[in-house]
Amino acid sequence: MSTKLSPLASLIMAGAALSATVHAAETVLPTVDVNADAARSFTPATSRVWGKTPTALRDIPQTVSVINSAVIESQAATTLTEALRNVPGITLGAGEGGAIGDNISLRGYSARTDIYLDGFRDRGQYVRDTFFLDSVEVVKGPSSLFFGRGSTGGIINQTSKEAQRESAGSASLTVGSNDYYRMTADINQAIDERSAVRVAVMAQDASTNRDVANSKSWGIAPSYTWGFGEATRFTLSALVQQIRSIPDYGVPVLGNRPAPVNKNRFYGTTSDFADMDVAMLKARIEHSLSDSITLRNQTLWSQGKTATRPSAFRIVNQTVPLDAMQVKLSPKDREIDDSSVYNTTDLLANFKTGSLGHAVVAGLEIGRDTSKSQWFSWSGTPLVNLMDPVYTGMPSSAVRSKDDDHAKTVADTTSVYLNDTIELNKFWKVTAGLRHDRFKTSADTLTSKGTTTLSRTDSATSYRTGLVWQPDAKQSYYVSYGTSFNPSAEAVSLSSANASVDPEKSRSWELGSHLTLLNGDLELNGALFRVEKHNARTTDPVTRQVTLDGNNHVQGIELSAVGRIGRDWKVIAAWTELRSRIDKTRDSGVSEGNELSNTPRRSASLWATWSPVAEWEVGTGANGVSRRFTSNANQVFAPGYVRWDAMVAWHQKRYDLQLNLKNLADTTNYESIAASDGGRFVPGVGRTAMLTLKVKL
Repeated sequence: MSTKLSPLASLIMAGAALSATVHAAETVLPTVDVNADAARSFTPATSRVWGKTPTALRDIPQTVSVINSAVIESQAATTLTEALRNVPGITLGAGEGGAIGDNISLRGYSARTDIYLDGFRDRGQYVRDTFFLDSVEVVKGPSSLFFGRGSTGGIINQTSKEAQRESAGSASLTVGSNDYYRMTADINQAIDERSAVRVAVMAQDASTNRDVANSKSWGIAPSYTWGFGEATRFTLSALVQQIRSIPDYGVPVLGNRPAPVNKNRFYGTTSDFADMDVAMLKARIEHSLSDSITLRNQTLWSQGKTATRPSAFRIVNQTVPLDAMQVKLSPKDREIDDSSVYNTTDLLANFKTGSLGHAVVAGLEIGRDTSKSQWFSWSGTPLVNLMDPVYTGMPSSAVRSKDDDHAKTVADTTSVYLNDTIELNKFWKVTAGLRHDRFKTSADTLTSKGTTTLSRTDSATSYRTGLVWQPDAKQSYYVSYGTSFNPSAEAVSLSSANASVDPEKSRSWELGSHLTLLNGDLELNGALFRVEKHNARTTDPVTRQVTLDGNNHVQGIELSAVGRIGRDWKVIAAWTELRSRIDKTRDSGVSEGNELSNTPRRSASLWATWSPVAEWEVGTGANGVSRRFTSNANQVFAPGYVRWDAMVAWHQKRYDLQLNLKNLADTTNYESIAASDGGRFVPGVGRTAMLTLKVKL
């Protein structure tokens, strides 16, 4: 079944009719004082990543979802992946081949290397926390114009908290079920009229309803800004985060679905670990040459070190009774050392040529990524019973050995880009831009037989164009087209299997609308889209050679709403329908017509809060996805689920007290899936209570 894209006229007429209906209702609704609750508003005003400058959402010819700090705090979302539950079309992968940390797919395509921090690529394999984030932005659809390689399904940008002119601060303590403890603080201190410093800190000791698995972490994110109100402004910020955990690789496959085991059961050893250390330093200097021209230079240095030993597993005897089945544990040791340094220079200009208004972004980006990795193997690892596994450390008879190969990869990026948003008149805007990337990679693989060196250089030009019609201040309709490219060494990894393969290329069409209703309190968004990868990598089953003879696509529809309804209700909601299809492939076991892995046909989220009186707030919401396959072979699948959450908060002038209840029905929800080792499924959180005291300093 396919989703047919409707004509632009139909979308405009439907949007106009909806707008007129709600405008009529506005005349009888009470006036809402937005400023009284601005600190807890769900409604984002702008996107800070699209166009590399704050841009009104109604001016963006692309689907952009913004999860601000008010939503994050209301839901007690402590990780990036929890915040992304509000964005349908995003699914989680459990990592393949020993990978750890955040593995995300967006509109059916992997976005593991498309995660950004303040516009810079954040490549590290780690679990990202929200303690220092002001918002999370998701730009959907190919976005190589501003972000370079990757971004087939879109990008995810984390916006960090920065020093502000006004002094303020808060500290919070959270205690939860299953031995959950968390402390955060966020202090902003003005130094003088022109400068300020801000520090966000976090410490956490967390277990879940899953046996054995746990995590201890801490982090600090300082920020300093000088130049408030000046022509020249300088910001220096940093992030240091450490995680020590026993990772959870989930439950094994039995037949074509998760094994029917107690959802608390853990399959691994008490010797499993995942140690993640992240350090980043960012500097930005801006100078306003005039009221309409700004020159900006930014630099990011980052390093991430990860040492992991998660246990993969597989049921070895699926024909015996359940209570007799054995699971073979296979630890996957890996040591990873990733580092990056990037520098971007942007010229932002607003000017007119005749009657035409221009908002121009021109830039240069240079960067270097380095990745070192070492694998280890085990023999003599244990078997455990499927229904009643014994939790022990690695037996003394098990032997760990270093794999023969040790890889070091270096990737250099040089990019130039230009984008112009042209205001034709008060009703019409045109966006057009292009970017050229040169991506050079070299890899040294060290073995007992010597060193093998591989290298390749890819050059690619990406495009984007969009047309926006805004008949009035409350309506905006657009149509857009964009491209992206995925080089073989996209993840800074090059091997003999992919060193001679050119980049994959993708293109996307989107038709959408942004409506502002209820006196500006409620924003409705809708989009029809189609993403095509027209030269996908595929492996010949006979020669085992990788070629670009594959084709696949994802198309669908997305609807969302965010803001306030009346005086007392706030809401953020979204629904996505995806249809994915493999149009051409040579991959063994994969048939043309199959769906893309980890791409549910339907996903939706809802979070709504009600404040019957000023001090009290109650909320509830749900998140759900339909069935999705672990691989393109479409043999093994994770069942769909719906998870319900709730909260109640008591807001006072100097403090807030908030209770969050997650997964009220204690539903089994397999949030993360992977195809490796025959397939595995990681359950999401079970029924959990979290009580938070926030003190306003």
